[in-house]
Amino acid sequence: ELLGFSKERAVFEGVIADRKYLVCIDRVSGLGKYSGHFLEVESVVPLGEDPSAVRTEIYKLVESLLGAPREDVKRSYLEMLELS
Repeated sequence: ELLGFSKERAVFEGVIADRKYLVCIDRVSGLGKYSGHFLEVESVVPLGEDPSAVRTEIYKLVESLLGAPREDVKRSYLEMLELS
């Protein structure tokens, strides 16, 4: 039997402090206990630039969007599917 899941994604782009950010909100089903909503925030950091400041800004953005800090999800959807 083939494993499968479905994902609906909403994509938002914006600029904060002269840096472009991409925010994706996924609604994922078919992952058992891992099914639900996921938020992904990305920004490109040029080679040689320290990413720690951008990482801090991403955590602040997530906290402002969701009202509280959240833990990083370290598993991919494929890993969640295999574990479900």
